Amino acid sequence: MGRARENGVPIVEANVGVNMIVSKGEVVAYKWGNDCITTAEIEIPMNVGRFTEHAREYEKQYLELQGPEMNRRYHNTCFLRKEFILQRQA
Repeated sequence: MGRARENGVPIVEANVGVNMIVSKGEVVAYKWGNDCITTAEIEIPMNVGRFTEHAREYEKQYLELQGPEMNRRYHNTCFLRKEFILQRQA
């Protein structure tokens, strides 16, 4: 939220049972529950466009790292699952 206060970019967060919408650095909507829809009006600052190029570059770097990282996590999970099954069979 601190970054939203600096640059005014809205935040929409949906987590397990909690929804939050932030506009101009302030919470404008907040709900608990898994079966609800959270709505609010947000303001999009005019100067957002100047950050787009940097954002796309960081996004590209992130996605390039995600492929190998997710592959590593998948194989690690498979290994741990096999170990768990072997321990239960012993």
